[in-house]
Amino acid sequence: MQILEEAGRLIIRRKWFSATAIILTAVCMIWDAALLIWVLSMQSDGSMPGELSWEMVLPGLHGMVGMGFTYYTLACYLNKTDVILSPELIEVRIWPMKWPGAAAVAVDAVRQLYVASREQRSHNGRQESYEVRLVGHDGRERILVCGLETIDQARFIENEIEAILGIQNRPVSGEVL
Repeated sequence: MQILEEAGRLIIRRKWFSATAIILTAVCMIWDAALLIWVLSMQSDGSMPGELSWEMVLPGLHGMVGMGFTYYTLACYLNKTDVILSPELIEVRIWPMKWPGAAAVAVDAVRQLYVASREQRSHNGRQESYEVRLVGHDGRERILVCGLETIDQARFIENEIEAILGIQNRPVSGEVL
């Protein structure tokens, strides 16, 4: 993680790249190669239908999933998440590839920040990630930054924002201790 100052704003920048990107690269290469081989074999033996048919649905779905995997993998290599603090606003910007999660919250609307964990289960076991959440003066909670791989990353972001905004750290229900 980096801390930058730019035009009177503090930027906490996190690059997305991790070992997961390398594993995803291998999965994408196998997935996309399988599709290519499938389509080329259909084309070479003349079984490729000339017009849209049910025989093209499965390769089409396979191709759409492959595009999604490939896009996500490229995002893991290229994307960065910036948490930008200015005197009036906390902004979250994800760039250069488009990705959901951009946000903007007025500084005076923030009562407390905290770290929460998110657990996902799959056939490979369980995977835990961390989020920085905020509680507004109206009591509503929202996710500020998600998908953080370590609790240290999440706590770093929480502590930096609280220090700059002068927010005293108080326990919140659901907070990872």
